[in-house]
Amino acid sequence: MMKLFAFRDRKEDGDKNLGRHHALDLYTIVAMQVESEYQESLRLGNLYGGDGHVETAREIIRSDFAEPMSIGVIRLREHPLFRPEFPVPDFLAVLREIFHA
Repeated sequence: MMKLFAFRDRKEDGDKNLGRHHALDLYTIVAMQVESEYQESLRLGNLYGGDGHVETAREIIRSDFAEPMSIGVIRLREHPLFRPEFPVPDFLAVLREIFHA
């Protein structure tokens, strides 16, 4: 959630590289999860789904990470460490699944 909020706060800030680093960090966090961490993320998503901060995270996902041309995905692809082989659709699907977005 921290990286979603950080991206939201920096996506228009040219002095902070338009949030590109936060978008890549978010991708990296999701991509590096082992099965037990993924299952725990799902559990926590279910447990805290009614929390206002989680709802805000859902709104960020829906607006900034919903589809390939969303600003969060564009910023991710603009990062110099992004590689075309990154499975972005899988990343977006996991975000939606964890946050029920």
